[in-house]
Amino acid sequence: MGITKKKKKTIEIREINIDIAKDGRVETGPVKLGYDWAGLFVRGDDCIMLRELLVLAKSKTSNPITHICIDEFLDNISVVFGGTND
Repeated sequence: MGITKKKKKTIEIREINIDIAKDGRVETGPVKLGYDWAGLFVRGDDCIMLRELLVLAKSKTSNPITHICIDEFLDNISVVFGGTND
């Protein structure tokens, strides 16, 4: 019994409107939206290095679960830069 990758869903960029004039530029770091859990926001320019680090991390392990998790992050990053995850 091997590990199978689940079918990919189409990833779209979600637009969340904030008042930049009031709040200023959102920097890479922890962000909490309303009553939702806090998450990590990564600016596009920081995303370039994050992608490289994920590719490097993936090359250093043969763990299939780690590969699946990293691939999901890489799919999201590819959409940020105009690609698709299909």
